[in-house]
Amino acid sequence: MADLIFSKLKSYSGHRGAVYGLCEGPDDQFFSCGGDGYLVMWSTKELDTDGQLIARTEKPLFCCAFSPKLNKVACGGMDGILYLIDLQNQSISLASKLHGSAIYSIGFYGNVILSAGSDGMLCIMDVRDTNRVKKIKLGSQNLRCLFEMDALIYVGSSDGCIYTIDPATWETSSQFQAHSNSVFSIIADENQLYSGGRDALLKIWQKKVHQKDPLEIKAHMGTVNSLCFYHDWLVSAGRDKQLRIWQRDGKLAESKTPITGGHFHSINKAIWHRKSDVLISASDDKSIIVWQALPMA
Repeated sequence: MADLIFSKLKSYSGHRGAVYGLCEGPDDQFFSCGGDGYLVMWSTKELDTDGQLIARTEKPLFCCAFSPKLNKVACGGMDGILYLIDLQNQSISLASKLHGSAIYSIGFYGNVILSAGSDGMLCIMDVRDTNRVKKIKLGSQNLRCLFEMDALIYVGSSDGCIYTIDPATWETSSQFQAHSNSVFSIIADENQLYSGGRDALLKIWQKKVHQKDPLEIKAHMGTVNSLCFYHDWLVSAGRDKQLRIWQRDGKLAESKTPITGGHFHSINKAIWHRKSDVLISASDDKSIIVWQALPMA
């Protein structure tokens, strides 16, 4: 498999605090949110254009997700409030206190919004009637990440477990010990589940037998904060300020070199913007970087 190397296309520095959340937006746009309570929209094409402030909250925002169907962005942050932002009039259309404290991960699934909180709760809000909220207590520790695939919801927790939720019943279909402490990131493809933790490990689980014998990789010098795909590759982002590129079987890209010349503090989130075919990363250093893959030899 050919090597994959990225170069910096653009660095944005519009946030006044650490940037925690990223998500794809419509067309060539994407959204970011952070410690300043800002939700900002950026363009991957108009690189000389500043970001556009869409909404502002009083407390830090940790996560965001975009729904093309609703043309809305959902955000969650330190105060346990789920914010729903209407992009047409750029206003907060809903602010609902769902969790006792922070919301660390959020996502749309069909007609519901999922939020994972520091109170160990997974909350399910019906977007058609936002007064209809179901709460599932998965444990006493923080729920750090969510990922949906194949009609299953995977939830990573600070108790080191990954919980699998069946959205047909909203019951836990499986639970297994994945890491020695917090599970910060989860992603999956057709055959494998990938998890990253505070223990600095990247683990690759065969989905049919994911409770047994995962491949364990010392991926970073610190927490694996985020995982995303880039075509057939896996990208990990760490507290050690590095982005690393992996083949999906766990082999490091042939260059054996992490992406450098980028952030100078912890990288909190990385996403693949599919429409623009770029990698985007966000950091404690208040910056966002857009990365472009170099042509493969």
